[in-house]
Amino acid sequence: MKTSIHTSQLNTEDEEFRNTIKTKKNMKPRFTVIFVIASFMLITLGACSSSEDLIPSSPHLSQLQNTGCLDSGFGDFETENDDFSTFEMKIEGKTAECFFNSLKYPCDFENVNVIVTYENETMTIIEYPSSDLADCICDVDVSFQIEDLPEGNFILKIFRANTNGEYNKDYPKLTETINVKDGSYNFPYY
Repeated sequence: MKTSIHTSQLNTEDEEFRNTIKTKKNMKPRFTVIFVIASFMLITLGACSSSEDLIPSSPHLSQLQNTGCLDSGFGDFETENDDFSTFEMKIEGKTAECFFNSLKYPCDFENVNVIVTYENETMTIIEYPSSDLADCICDVDVSFQIEDLPEGNFILKIFRANTNGEYNKDYPKLTETINVKDGSYNFPYY
């Protein structure tokens, strides 16, 4: 049995074959472009998460607590200096446990407020009462943590502020150089 193929049928099959080859050739550049874009996106996403690890976090306050009045007496708590307070800092890794012992506060202090900032290798701690209307003073113990300490040395400045958090930047109550590797400090705090 003889099969006869018409020329028009051959041309049609030939054209379909050519179109299939062209489609496959056209898909290759599209696939390459999609692959390059997807790879770029994955690399970018990976770089974003690892760049967070490269940017150092700023030291910040956590776990602030106070005892309330431990004892009280009459007088001006700004000028009573016969019995001084202390500031302790115990450093372990990138965290410092901090303590103010026997802060002289007005009896109606309500809350002990503490603000921690860090700029230009200087850590600033500002402490102040929420209220100051009483005629008596009392001793208050305060504890808190400072997390994400910088590596190496830094200057520590501590200020007493008024009830609005305002203080004179020219007169810190304490200025010391802190070496994180040394681990523990205890300073008189007047």
